[in-house]
Amino acid sequence: MTTQYIDPARMCVWVHTWWKRDGVRDATLRSLDASDAAGRYEVCRQGEDQCKVHFFISTIQEMCSSGKYDWILRLEDDTIVNKHLIHNVCTWPVPHVEPKFGMGFLSVTDPVLKDSAHVGVGEKLKTPWRKYEKGVHFGGGILWEALTLAPRINRIKGCMCRTPGHLSCAVCPSTIFFQDGLRSYWHVPSLVRIDLKIPRHDGKVVGENIYGSQPFDAKFRRA
Repeated sequence: MTTQYIDPARMCVWVHTWWKRDGVRDATLRSLDASDAAGRYEVCRQGEDQCKVHFFISTIQEMCSSGKYDWILRLEDDTIVNKHLIHNVCTWPVPHVEPKFGMGFLSVTDPVLKDSAHVGVGEKLKTPWRKYEKGVHFGGGILWEALTLAPRINRIKGCMCRTPGHLSCAVCPSTIFFQDGLRSYWHVPSLVRIDLKIPRHDGKVVGENIYGSQPFDAKFRRA
């Protein structure tokens, strides 16, 4: 029998989106509704008059302080998810057996897997995220433990204020964890795939060359 490390009722699953993405997130929501995450997630939308940093920080701060959640799973609004997303996240052993676990990335690319700097086997990948900031710098799905994230929120906010661009929601938390001796881990195979067919808010479509191929398995289920 598969060991369940996370109580699904104690994990907040949220889709991080903003007003300029109103026309492109439907594919992500359809994917979630076709998975075991149906009815378990919430959509958190940054309004036109809201600051990106303030919205992100206040959202995770509220989740951490609510007392309702032990784990926080953030999904981006241009992703397709695994059919058994909740089951696979809740039975993933790495966050519980690795003492240096800081963040868990649910999407991985070939450049990450092929890099000789990785140690361990299979799911046990623990190379610092910042080393891959160029070329594989996306976080389609990110898992945090609330108790580990909460005391670092103010420092994450400071990092985001100094880091331009939309990638800071992934890069800055990982940077702060890395400074504290914690590491980022990738789930293999990917449980989340960046949908390259979904246009960005500016109408452009992200090319495959940006991320490399993604070893995504829509039907993978941990036995």
